[in-house]
Amino acid sequence: MQVGHEYLVGTTPFALHEIGAIRSPKLKTFMCDERGVMNYDIYKIYLSTILMEPKSFHIIFNGQTAEWWDEQSDDFKKSQDMTALALSNPNSIRAYEEAFDFFFIDKVKYSEEHELFITFNGETDESDNLIVTGRIPKENFKEVCGVIAQLNGIITDETTGASKPKFKNKKAEELMAKIQKGQEERSKAKKEDKNLALPNLISAIASNHNSLNYTNIYELTVTQLYDVFKRMQNAIAFNMNCTGVSVWGDSEGKFKYDGWFKYMND
Repeated sequence: MQVGHEYLVGTTPFALHEIGAIRSPKLKTFMCDERGVMNYDIYKIYLSTILMEPKSFHIIFNGQTAEWWDEQSDDFKKSQDMTALALSNPNSIRAYEEAFDFFFIDKVKYSEEHELFITFNGETDESDNLIVTGRIPKENFKEVCGVIAQLNGIITDETTGASKPKFKNKKAEELMAKIQKGQEERSKAKKEDKNLALPNLISAIASNHNSLNYTNIYELTVTQLYDVFKRMQNAIAFNMNCTGVSVWGDSEGKFKYDGWFKYMND
């Protein structure tokens, strides 16, 4: 499921029918907690939990090693389903419970009776039992994780649930698989890009934006900050093109005067 652009730049929670509403968290919720209960490192842990893959799961929760995973057959790796894995270990259940609880509007807890996560808003019935407002069934587990990822600036085919491309023949499919595997290995070899880390983006934008500063930037949601960053990059490129056209002209008519507000979320 793909989250609409209006939710990525707005503050309205994204509601999933009979499951619950998910928010893009404001920066202040994990960057400005004076109690020290919530911070950026915890936010990253929550997001890493949501994005967890089977390899990481086995290493973190089952005590395996990366070498162990590499030795497993391709059939075994393909058979590993994150939904089943997430619900197979009490520690992982607790990890997902905390992560979901942060990103959902309502409170989230795991129900051992129903073997799924439920949401509630604190209201109780006549017997003083919590009134359940939503449920995260197993068949929607990946979808929920994908929505959370998108509302935190991570938009990929995996998080949006985009269908895999169709190939004309088996050979083409095998070639693409090799290319993708090579890209994954190269990306794993790279160190984390500190330039794109949230604290650095906050610093850069607050120092260069004409109205955002350290007194108001933390009111932005995570996805709003990324959107502002992309717009600033686009504005810099547009202004450079404007300068070039003003000096050398545009005899070939290639300059796009509406480039400053082009849609950037395809």
